[in-house]
Amino acid sequence: MKKKLWMLAAILTLCGAMTAQAAEVEVSDRLENDVRSGEAIYYTFNYPSVDAEGKPVVLSSLLVAWNPEEPNVTDSIESVHIYSHFTITADDECPTSDLNLKERILFMTLVKSSYGTGSDESQNFISRSIIIAPDYEGYGVTKDLAHPYLAQEVTARQMTDAVDYGLKLYQKQVDDNQALHLKSDWRSFGFGFSQGGAVALAVQRRLEQQGMDKELRYRGSIVGDGPYDLIATMRYYMEDDGNSFDTETDHRKGINTMPMVVPMIIKGMLDTHPDMKSHKLEDYLSQQFLDTGIMEWLQSKEYKINGIHEK
Repeated sequence: MKKKLWMLAAILTLCGAMTAQAAEVEVSDRLENDVRSGEAIYYTFNYPSVDAEGKPVVLSSLLVAWNPEEPNVTDSIESVHIYSHFTITADDECPTSDLNLKERILFMTLVKSSYGTGSDESQNFISRSIIIAPDYEGYGVTKDLAHPYLAQEVTARQMTDAVDYGLKLYQKQVDDNQALHLKSDWRSFGFGFSQGGAVALAVQRRLEQQGMDKELRYRGSIVGDGPYDLIATMRYYMEDDGNSFDTETDHRKGINTMPMVVPMIIKGMLDTHPDMKSHKLEDYLSQQFLDTGIMEWLQSKEYKINGIHEK
């Protein structure tokens, strides 16, 4: 079985057929749902993109902007951060839904260390920046669609579409004197952890290939613990005995410590890869495993990863 799974990981491609969007979702013409928290304003927006088949799809994103209630005349936005979120299995964990995630996004910008405007760190970790944090397809307004797990090319395309469209909507706020303008030498960064680390690097590759890195003044990616090598990642989950990388973990060789990863990869391929249309889950997963109900839990988008592990 391991051999089959490694072969699957090796041939995992970045394109395929996606299920059509079930309900009509409108593209935003303004930033929506503005909620203030300290010096930050949270917005959501829906933006146009394409699925893995190249068909139109409307996706959702969070945009967080530094916006003090009484800005100085010299205040402006200095950085744009492109946030790629980590692996989730519940829709209420996606950036447009999860308030706790929004707070983590603020901490992860690391902007305060260089550009903070005050002494209270709890109020200034978003200082002078914009964060654009899209929901991956399969979450947010597309929660009824399959999530193309680790399909980096289509995900990177959708992420960059979000950045492009989100900045255009933000400029409307600036034009209406409702937001701070971008400083003349503003720059952008990408960051993410786990699945988000791999996506962030895919975003950087797309920006560079499309020449968008110059337009966005892109300075690089801050990433960690990503499945950059799928075969190595799968081997780690199945073969690590708890002492890899100079650290101690609960991993035990022969026991898959992330049981939802393998079925998510296989399901993503069956849902999105044209060469997998003649295959089914039973070709790669035992009936005993399927009888646990894990595929139904994943499809429901109701259970967080820890909840699935506990089941």
